Amino acid sequence: MFGLVVAENMARAMPIVASDLGAFTEVLGDTGLVFRTGDAADLAAAISRLLDDPPLGSALGQRARQRALDFCSKSRMIEAHTHVYREGCSAAKD
Repeated sequence: MFGLVVAENMARAMPIVASDLGAFTEVLGDTGLVFRTGDAADLAAAISRLLDDPPLGSALGQRARQRALDFCSKSRMIEAHTHVYREGCSAAKD
Protein backbone atom coordinates (compact mmCIF):
# COMPACT_ATOMS: atom_id res chain seq x y z
CA MET A 1 0.00 0.00 0.00
CA PHE A 2 1.44 3.34 -1.05
CA GLY A 3 1.57 6.04 1.63
CA LEU A 4 -0.56 8.49 -0.35
CA VAL A 5 -1.66 10.56 2.63
CA VAL A 6 2.00 10.98 3.60
CA ALA A 7 3.02 12.00 0.07
CA GLU A 8 0.13 14.47 -0.24
CA ASN A 9 1.11 16.27 2.95
CA MET A 10 4.78 16.16 2.06
CA ALA A 11 3.91 17.96 -1.18
CA ARG A 12 2.26 20.66 0.96
CA ALA A 13 5.57 21.11 2.85
CA MET A 14 3.93 19.95 6.06
CA PRO A 15 6.15 18.49 8.78
CA ILE A 16 5.19 14.82 8.92
CA VAL A 17 4.90 12.53 11.92
CA ALA A 18 4.15 9.04 10.61
CA SER A 19 3.95 5.56 12.06
CA ASP A 20 6.71 3.15 11.18
CA LEU A 21 4.59 1.24 8.65
CA GLY A 22 6.63 0.21 5.61
CA ALA A 23 4.88 2.31 2.98
CA PHE A 24 4.98 5.43 5.14
CA THR A 25 8.68 5.14 5.95
CA GLU A 26 9.53 4.35 2.34
CA VAL A 27 7.82 7.51 1.09
CA LEU A 28 8.95 9.70 3.99
CA GLY A 29 12.60 8.69 3.99
CA ASP A 30 14.49 10.95 6.39
CA THR A 31 12.28 13.99 5.83
CA GLY A 32 10.00 13.58 8.83
CA LEU A 33 9.61 12.00 12.23
CA VAL A 34 8.57 8.39 12.75
CA PHE A 35 6.95 6.76 15.77
CA ARG A 36 6.44 3.11 16.66
CA THR A 37 2.99 1.94 15.56
CA GLY A 38 0.68 1.68 18.53
CA ASP A 39 3.04 3.56 20.87
CA ALA A 40 1.15 6.66 22.04
CA ALA A 41 4.09 7.89 24.12
CA ASP A 42 6.41 7.72 21.10
CA LEU A 43 3.84 9.61 19.01
CA ALA A 44 3.49 12.26 21.71
CA ALA A 45 7.28 12.65 21.90
CA ALA A 46 7.52 13.19 18.14
CA ILE A 47 4.72 15.78 18.17
CA SER A 48 6.30 17.52 21.18
CA ARG A 49 9.61 17.66 19.36
CA LEU A 50 8.00 19.54 16.48
CA LEU A 51 6.09 21.87 18.79
CA ASP A 52 9.24 22.63 20.79
CA ASP A 53 11.35 23.29 17.69
CA PRO A 54 9.41 25.18 14.98
CA PRO A 55 12.53 25.62 12.78
CA LEU A 56 12.87 21.83 12.73
CA GLY A 57 9.29 21.49 11.52
CA SER A 58 9.86 24.07 8.82
CA ALA A 59 13.09 22.43 7.65
CA LEU A 60 11.52 18.97 7.61
CA GLY A 61 8.52 20.31 5.69
CA GLN A 62 10.71 21.83 3.00
CA ARG A 63 12.81 18.66 2.69
CA ALA A 64 9.62 16.60 2.57
CA ARG A 65 8.22 18.73 -0.25
CA GLN A 66 11.35 18.27 -2.33
CA ARG A 67 11.35 14.52 -1.69
CA ALA A 68 7.67 14.29 -2.67
CA LEU A 69 8.34 16.14 -5.90
CA ASP A 70 11.28 13.84 -6.68
CA PHE A 71 9.61 10.63 -5.47
CA CYS A 72 6.35 11.27 -7.31
CA SER A 73 7.68 12.87 -10.48
CA LYS A 74 5.93 12.01 -13.73
CA SER A 75 9.06 10.38 -15.17
CA ARG A 76 9.57 8.23 -12.06
CA MET A 77 5.94 7.11 -12.12
CA ILE A 78 6.13 6.24 -15.84
CA GLU A 79 9.35 4.32 -15.25
CA ALA A 80 7.81 2.38 -12.35
CA HIS A 81 4.66 1.51 -14.32
CA THR A 82 6.73 0.44 -17.33
CA HIS A 83 8.76 -1.85 -15.09
CA VAL A 84 5.60 -3.47 -13.68
CA TYR A 85 4.15 -4.01 -17.16
CA ARG A 86 7.39 -5.51 -18.46
CA GLU A 87 7.57 -7.88 -15.51
CA GLY A 88 3.96 -8.89 -16.11
CA CYS A 89 4.56 -9.54 -19.78
CA SER A 90 7.70 -11.51 -19.01
CA ALA A 91 5.89 -13.65 -16.44
CA ALA A 92 3.04 -14.28 -18.89
CA LYS A 93 5.51 -15.65 -21.45
CA ASP A 94 6.99 -18.14 -18.97
